[in-house]
Amino acid sequence: MSNAFTKDFFLATKTCDGFFSVFDHLYYPKEGWFCYVLKGGPGTGKSTLMKKIAEKAEKMRIETELIHCSSDPKSLDAVVLPELKTCVADGTAPHVIEPKYPGVAEKIINLGDFWNEKKLRKNSETLIKLFEENESFHKKATASLKALGGIKKSQKFIFENALEAEKLEEFTDKFVSSVFGNLKYEKTPTEKLRSIDAITPEGHMVFEKSIKNYGAKTAYVIEDKYEIISNQILQKIRSEALKNNMEIISLLSALFAETHLRAVYLPEISALFVAKNPKTEPHLFSNLKNVKKINTTKFLNLAALKSHKNLLGLYEKISAELMNQTTENLSLALENHDKIEEIYISAMDYKKVNKTADKLISAILSKR
Repeated sequence: MSNAFTKDFFLATKTCDGFFSVFDHLYYPKEGWFCYVLKGGPGTGKSTLMKKIAEKAEKMRIETELIHCSSDPKSLDAVVLPELKTCVADGTAPHVIEPKYPGVAEKIINLGDFWNEKKLRKNSETLIKLFEENESFHKKATASLKALGGIKKSQKFIFENALEAEKLEEFTDKFVSSVFGNLKYEKTPTEKLRSIDAITPEGHMVFEKSIKNYGAKTAYVIEDKYEIISNQILQKIRSEALKNNMEIISLLSALFAETHLRAVYLPEISALFVAKNPKTEPHLFSNLKNVKKINTTKFLNLAALKSHKNLLGLYEKISAELMNQTTENLSLALENHDKIEEIYISAMDYKKVNKTADKLISAILSKR
Protein backbone atom coordinates (compact mmCIF):
# COMPACT_ATOMS: atom_id res chain seq x y z
CA MET A 1 0.00 0.00 0.00
CA SER A 2 2.94 2.33 0.65
CA ASN A 3 3.63 5.23 -1.70
CA ALA A 4 5.14 8.69 -1.36
CA PHE A 5 2.08 9.85 0.60
CA THR A 6 2.22 6.96 3.06
CA LYS A 7 4.36 6.14 6.06
CA ASP A 8 4.18 2.95 8.13
CA PHE A 9 4.77 3.00 11.87
CA PHE A 10 4.22 1.20 15.15
CA LEU A 11 2.91 2.99 18.24
CA ALA A 12 2.57 0.09 20.67
CA THR A 13 4.89 -2.88 21.06
CA LYS A 14 6.54 -5.30 23.45
CA THR A 15 10.02 -4.17 24.50
CA CYS A 16 12.71 -5.44 26.86
CA ASP A 17 11.19 -3.23 29.55
CA GLY A 18 7.61 -4.45 29.01
CA PHE A 19 4.71 -3.24 26.85
CA PHE A 20 5.23 0.31 25.64
CA SER A 21 2.68 2.55 23.96
CA VAL A 22 2.72 6.12 22.68
CA PHE A 23 -0.92 6.16 21.60
CA ASP A 24 -1.19 9.56 23.27
CA HIS A 25 0.72 10.84 20.21
CA LEU A 26 -2.01 9.70 17.81
CA TYR A 27 -3.92 12.96 17.86
CA TYR A 28 -3.90 16.36 19.56
CA PRO A 29 -7.35 17.56 20.72
CA LYS A 30 -6.17 21.06 21.68
CA GLU A 31 -4.93 21.56 18.12
CA GLY A 32 -8.29 20.74 16.55
CA TRP A 33 -7.79 17.00 15.97
CA PHE A 34 -10.60 14.44 16.02
CA CYS A 35 -10.32 10.71 16.67
CA TYR A 36 -12.86 8.02 15.80
CA VAL A 37 -12.36 5.25 18.36
CA LEU A 38 -13.30 1.77 17.17
CA LYS A 39 -14.49 -0.73 19.76
CA GLY A 40 -15.27 -4.42 19.29
CA GLY A 41 -13.57 -7.79 19.51
CA PRO A 42 -11.20 -9.47 17.04
CA GLY A 43 -12.67 -10.09 13.61
CA THR A 44 -15.23 -7.29 13.86
CA GLY A 45 -13.72 -5.42 10.92
CA LYS A 46 -11.76 -2.66 12.67
CA SER A 47 -8.55 -3.14 10.66
CA THR A 48 -10.41 -3.67 7.37
CA LEU A 49 -12.34 -0.42 7.92
CA MET A 50 -9.11 1.49 8.56
CA LYS A 51 -7.47 0.01 5.46
CA LYS A 52 -10.43 1.22 3.35
CA ILE A 53 -10.01 4.73 4.72
CA ALA A 54 -6.27 4.63 3.97
CA GLU A 55 -6.84 3.42 0.39
CA LYS A 56 -9.36 6.19 -0.30
CA ALA A 57 -7.07 8.82 1.23
CA GLU A 58 -4.09 7.65 -0.80
CA LYS A 59 -6.11 7.85 -4.03
CA MET A 60 -6.88 11.45 -3.09
CA ARG A 61 -3.13 12.01 -2.49
CA ILE A 62 -3.69 12.75 1.19
CA GLU A 63 -0.75 12.13 3.49
CA THR A 64 -1.45 8.92 5.40
CA GLU A 65 0.17 7.25 8.38
CA LEU A 66 -0.55 3.56 8.84
CA ILE A 67 -0.09 2.44 12.43
CA HIS A 68 0.51 -1.32 12.40
CA CYS A 69 -0.14 -3.87 15.13
CA SER A 70 3.21 -5.32 16.27
CA SER A 71 1.50 -8.63 17.18
CA ASP A 72 0.20 -8.87 13.59
CA PRO A 73 1.83 -6.31 11.25
CA LYS A 74 -0.71 -7.08 8.49
CA SER A 75 -3.35 -5.60 10.77
CA LEU A 76 -3.75 -1.90 11.59
CA ASP A 77 -4.01 -0.29 15.02
CA ALA A 78 -4.80 3.11 13.53
CA VAL A 79 -4.79 5.28 10.43
CA VAL A 80 -3.74 8.93 10.80
CA LEU A 81 -4.50 11.73 8.32
CA PRO A 82 -2.38 14.72 9.47
CA GLU A 83 -3.68 17.04 6.73
CA LEU A 84 -7.24 16.52 7.97
CA LYS A 85 -6.25 16.42 11.65
CA THR A 86 -8.16 13.15 11.89
CA CYS A 87 -7.40 9.61 12.96
CA VAL A 88 -9.28 6.35 13.31
CA ALA A 89 -7.95 3.97 15.94
CA ASP A 90 -8.54 0.60 17.52
CA GLY A 91 -9.39 1.58 21.08
CA THR A 92 -9.37 -1.93 22.56
CA ALA A 93 -6.75 -3.58 24.80
CA PRO A 94 -3.80 -3.45 25.08
CA HIS A 95 -3.90 0.16 23.79
CA VAL A 96 -7.22 1.24 25.24
CA ILE A 97 -8.46 4.69 24.22
CA GLU A 98 -11.12 6.33 26.36
CA PRO A 99 -12.40 9.73 25.20
CA LYS A 100 -11.03 12.71 27.12
CA TYR A 101 -13.31 15.16 25.31
CA PRO A 102 -16.30 13.03 24.16
CA GLY A 103 -18.06 14.41 21.11
CA VAL A 104 -15.58 17.28 20.94
CA ALA A 105 -12.41 15.40 20.03
CA GLU A 106 -13.52 11.77 19.99
CA LYS A 107 -16.40 9.59 18.91
CA ILE A 108 -16.81 5.92 19.79
CA ILE A 109 -17.94 3.53 17.07
CA ASN A 110 -18.84 0.13 18.50
CA LEU A 111 -18.60 -2.60 15.86
CA GLY A 112 -19.62 -5.07 18.56
CA ASP A 113 -23.16 -3.86 17.95
CA PHE A 114 -23.14 -5.91 14.75
CA TRP A 115 -22.30 -9.37 16.11
CA ASN A 116 -24.67 -12.21 16.91
CA GLU A 117 -24.24 -12.87 20.62
CA LYS A 118 -26.04 -16.24 20.44
CA LYS A 119 -23.46 -17.54 17.95
CA LEU A 120 -20.61 -16.30 20.10
CA ARG A 121 -22.05 -17.87 23.25
CA LYS A 122 -22.30 -21.22 21.50
CA ASN A 123 -18.52 -21.05 21.13
CA SER A 124 -17.89 -19.62 24.60
CA GLU A 125 -15.88 -22.59 25.88
CA THR A 126 -13.62 -22.60 22.79
CA LEU A 127 -13.20 -18.83 22.84
CA ILE A 128 -12.30 -18.66 26.52
CA LYS A 129 -9.70 -21.41 26.05
CA LEU A 130 -8.20 -19.64 23.01
CA PHE A 131 -8.10 -16.27 24.79
CA GLU A 132 -6.33 -17.83 27.78
CA GLU A 133 -3.82 -19.65 25.56
CA ASN A 134 -3.21 -16.40 23.70
CA GLU A 135 -2.46 -14.59 26.95
CA SER A 136 -0.06 -17.38 27.95
CA PHE A 137 1.92 -17.10 24.68
CA HIS A 138 2.19 -13.34 25.11
CA LYS A 139 3.43 -13.72 28.71
CA LYS A 140 6.15 -16.12 27.49
CA ALA A 141 7.18 -13.65 24.78
CA THR A 142 7.33 -10.86 27.38
CA ALA A 143 9.50 -13.01 29.66
CA SER A 144 11.96 -13.79 26.82
CA LEU A 145 12.23 -10.11 25.93
CA LYS A 146 12.85 -9.19 29.56
CA ALA A 147 15.67 -11.75 29.72
CA LEU A 148 17.05 -10.35 26.45
CA GLY A 149 17.02 -6.91 28.04
CA GLY A 150 19.17 -8.22 30.88
CA ILE A 151 21.73 -9.56 28.41
CA LYS A 152 21.75 -6.29 26.45
CA LYS A 153 22.32 -4.31 29.66
CA SER A 154 25.26 -6.58 30.57
CA GLN A 155 26.72 -5.98 27.10
CA LYS A 156 26.22 -2.25 27.55
CA PHE A 157 28.24 -2.30 30.77
CA ILE A 158 31.21 -3.83 28.91
CA PHE A 159 30.95 -1.36 26.03
CA GLU A 160 30.63 1.65 28.34
CA ASN A 161 33.88 0.67 30.05
CA ALA A 162 35.55 0.62 26.63
CA LEU A 163 34.05 3.94 25.57
CA GLU A 164 36.40 6.88 25.09
CA ALA A 165 33.88 9.32 26.50
CA GLU A 166 35.87 12.54 26.07
CA LYS A 167 36.53 11.77 22.42
CA LEU A 168 32.83 11.10 21.82
CA GLU A 169 31.77 14.26 23.68
CA GLU A 170 34.16 16.40 21.68
CA PHE A 171 32.89 14.94 18.39
CA THR A 172 29.22 15.28 19.40
CA ASP A 173 29.60 18.91 20.42
CA LYS A 174 31.26 19.79 17.10
CA PHE A 175 28.71 17.77 15.13
CA VAL A 176 25.73 19.39 16.82
CA SER A 177 27.26 22.83 16.29
CA SER A 178 27.74 22.12 12.56
CA VAL A 179 24.11 20.99 12.20
CA PHE A 180 22.37 23.78 14.12
CA GLY A 181 24.79 26.70 14.01
CA ASN A 182 22.94 29.77 15.35
CA LEU A 183 19.56 28.39 14.33
CA LYS A 184 16.77 29.13 16.83
CA TYR A 185 13.00 29.54 16.41
CA GLU A 186 10.73 31.82 18.43
CA LYS A 187 7.97 29.32 19.09
CA THR A 188 7.07 26.34 21.25
CA PRO A 189 8.93 23.13 20.32
CA THR A 190 6.84 20.11 19.33
CA GLU A 191 7.72 16.44 19.35
CA LYS A 192 5.89 13.56 17.67
CA LEU A 193 6.77 10.00 18.74
CA ARG A 194 6.72 7.07 16.32
CA SER A 195 8.53 3.74 15.77
CA ILE A 196 9.65 2.32 12.44
CA ASP A 197 10.59 -1.04 13.89
CA ALA A 198 9.27 -3.61 16.36
CA ILE A 199 9.64 -7.21 17.46
CA THR A 200 6.88 -9.12 15.65
CA PRO A 201 5.89 -12.75 14.93
CA GLU A 202 8.08 -12.41 11.83
CA GLY A 203 11.09 -11.23 13.84
CA HIS A 204 12.56 -7.74 13.99
CA MET A 205 10.61 -5.76 11.37
CA VAL A 206 11.72 -2.38 10.03
CA PHE A 207 9.62 -0.02 7.89
CA GLU A 208 12.52 1.32 5.85
CA LYS A 209 10.30 3.14 3.32
CA SER A 210 8.92 5.41 6.03
CA ILE A 211 12.40 6.85 6.53
CA LYS A 212 12.84 7.32 2.78
CA ASN A 213 9.40 8.95 2.45
CA TYR A 214 10.41 11.81 4.71
CA GLY A 215 12.42 12.99 1.71
CA ALA A 216 15.21 14.45 3.85
CA LYS A 217 17.68 16.64 1.97
CA THR A 218 20.48 15.35 4.19
CA ALA A 219 20.65 12.00 5.98
CA TYR A 220 23.19 11.19 8.67
CA VAL A 221 23.53 7.42 9.09
CA ILE A 222 25.16 6.56 12.41
CA GLU A 223 26.81 3.16 11.98
CA ASP A 224 26.95 1.49 15.38
CA LYS A 225 27.56 -2.26 15.34
CA TYR A 226 27.75 -2.29 19.14
CA GLU A 227 24.44 -0.38 19.46
CA ILE A 228 25.56 1.85 22.32
CA ILE A 229 26.94 5.12 20.97
CA SER A 230 24.26 6.04 18.42
CA ASN A 231 21.66 6.67 21.13
CA GLN A 232 23.93 9.21 22.83
CA ILE A 233 24.36 11.14 19.58
CA LEU A 234 20.64 11.01 18.76
CA GLN A 235 19.64 12.13 22.25
CA LYS A 236 22.00 15.11 21.91
CA ILE A 237 20.41 16.03 18.57
CA ARG A 238 16.94 15.73 20.09
CA SER A 239 17.90 17.83 23.11
CA GLU A 240 19.43 20.59 20.97
CA ALA A 241 16.41 20.66 18.66
CA LEU A 242 14.05 21.06 21.62
CA LYS A 243 16.26 23.81 23.02
CA ASN A 244 16.07 25.58 19.65
CA ASN A 245 12.25 25.38 19.65
CA MET A 246 12.08 23.10 16.62
CA GLU A 247 9.60 20.55 15.34
CA ILE A 248 10.88 17.01 16.01
CA ILE A 249 9.84 13.54 14.98
CA SER A 250 11.53 11.05 17.30
CA LEU A 251 11.56 7.41 16.19
CA LEU A 252 11.93 5.03 19.12
CA SER A 253 14.10 1.94 19.52
CA ALA A 254 12.38 -1.45 19.20
CA LEU A 255 14.02 -3.01 22.27
CA PHE A 256 14.26 -0.01 24.62
CA ALA A 257 11.58 2.40 23.40
CA GLU A 258 11.39 4.29 26.67
CA THR A 259 15.06 5.28 26.76
CA HIS A 260 16.59 4.80 23.29
CA LEU A 261 16.11 6.44 19.91
CA ARG A 262 16.33 4.82 16.50
CA ALA A 263 16.17 8.08 14.56
CA VAL A 264 15.36 11.79 14.68
CA TYR A 265 13.87 13.78 11.81
CA LEU A 266 13.85 17.59 11.77
CA PRO A 267 11.36 18.79 9.10
CA GLU A 268 12.31 22.48 9.32
CA ILE A 269 15.85 21.81 8.11
CA SER A 270 14.96 18.57 6.27
CA ALA A 271 17.61 16.60 8.18
CA LEU A 272 17.43 12.95 9.19
CA PHE A 273 19.62 11.21 11.76
CA VAL A 274 19.26 7.42 11.91
CA ALA A 275 21.11 4.62 13.69
CA LYS A 276 22.12 1.50 11.82
CA ASN A 277 23.93 -1.69 12.79
CA PRO A 278 26.17 -2.35 9.75
CA LYS A 279 26.76 -5.91 10.95
CA THR A 280 23.11 -7.04 11.13
CA GLU A 281 21.54 -4.43 8.80
CA PRO A 282 24.08 -4.07 5.97
CA HIS A 283 21.57 -3.01 3.29
CA LEU A 284 19.22 -0.93 5.44
CA PHE A 285 18.74 2.77 4.50
CA SER A 286 20.90 2.35 1.39
CA ASN A 287 18.42 4.30 -0.78
CA LEU A 288 18.62 7.57 1.15
CA LYS A 289 19.90 10.67 -0.67
CA ASN A 290 22.87 12.81 0.36
CA VAL A 291 24.00 10.36 3.00
CA LYS A 292 26.75 11.26 5.45
CA LYS A 293 28.02 8.29 7.47
CA ILE A 294 29.25 8.43 11.05
CA ASN A 295 31.30 5.40 12.11
CA THR A 296 31.16 5.07 15.91
CA THR A 297 33.83 2.36 16.26
CA LYS A 298 36.47 5.09 16.55
CA PHE A 299 35.07 6.04 19.96
CA LEU A 300 35.78 2.61 21.48
CA ASN A 301 38.95 1.13 22.90
CA LEU A 302 38.98 -2.07 20.85
CA ALA A 303 41.81 -3.57 22.92
CA ALA A 304 39.57 -3.31 26.01
CA LEU A 305 36.75 -5.05 24.15
CA LYS A 306 39.05 -7.84 22.99
CA SER A 307 39.54 -9.05 26.56
CA HIS A 308 35.77 -9.72 26.72
CA LYS A 309 35.58 -11.41 23.32
CA ASN A 310 34.41 -14.83 24.62
CA LEU A 311 31.81 -13.36 26.95
CA LEU A 312 30.44 -11.07 24.24
CA GLY A 313 30.26 -14.05 21.87
CA LEU A 314 28.25 -15.96 24.47
CA TYR A 315 25.94 -12.99 24.95
CA GLU A 316 25.28 -12.90 21.19
CA LYS A 317 24.30 -16.60 21.15
CA ILE A 318 21.99 -16.20 24.13
CA SER A 319 20.46 -13.06 22.62
CA ALA A 320 19.72 -14.88 19.35
CA GLU A 321 18.04 -17.75 21.22
CA LEU A 322 15.94 -15.40 23.34
CA MET A 323 14.85 -13.52 20.22
CA ASN A 324 13.88 -16.83 18.59
CA GLN A 325 11.81 -17.77 21.65
CA THR A 326 10.10 -14.37 21.58
CA THR A 327 9.12 -14.52 17.92
CA GLU A 328 8.06 -18.17 18.24
CA ASN A 329 5.63 -17.34 21.05
CA LEU A 330 4.36 -14.27 19.22
CA SER A 331 3.78 -16.48 16.17
CA LEU A 332 1.84 -19.02 18.26
CA ALA A 333 -0.20 -16.18 19.76
CA LEU A 334 -1.02 -14.94 16.25
CA GLU A 335 -2.15 -18.42 15.17
CA ASN A 336 -4.48 -18.48 18.17
CA HIS A 337 -5.69 -14.97 17.40
CA ASP A 338 -6.56 -16.05 13.84
CA LYS A 339 -8.70 -18.89 15.26
CA ILE A 340 -10.48 -16.42 17.53
CA GLU A 341 -11.10 -14.10 14.59
CA GLU A 342 -12.64 -16.92 12.53
CA ILE A 343 -15.28 -17.47 15.20
CA TYR A 344 -16.09 -13.76 15.49
CA ILE A 345 -16.19 -13.37 11.70
CA SER A 346 -18.83 -16.11 11.49
CA ALA A 347 -20.98 -14.16 13.96
CA MET A 348 -20.70 -10.73 12.31
CA ASP A 349 -23.21 -8.87 10.14
CA TYR A 350 -20.78 -7.28 7.70
CA LYS A 351 -23.49 -5.53 5.72
CA LYS A 352 -24.04 -3.28 8.72
CA VAL A 353 -20.28 -2.96 9.27
CA ASN A 354 -19.76 -1.89 5.65
CA LYS A 355 -22.61 0.59 5.86
CA THR A 356 -21.01 2.14 8.95
CA ALA A 357 -17.61 2.15 7.21
CA ASP A 358 -18.99 3.96 4.15
CA LYS A 359 -20.60 6.66 6.31
CA LEU A 360 -17.38 7.13 8.27
CA ILE A 361 -15.21 7.33 5.14
CA SER A 362 -17.57 9.92 3.64
CA ALA A 363 -17.58 11.99 6.84
CA ILE A 364 -13.78 11.99 7.14
CA LEU A 365 -12.78 12.62 3.54
CA SER A 366 -15.39 15.35 3.03
CA LYS A 367 -13.27 17.48 5.40
CA ARG A 368 -10.73 18.14 2.69
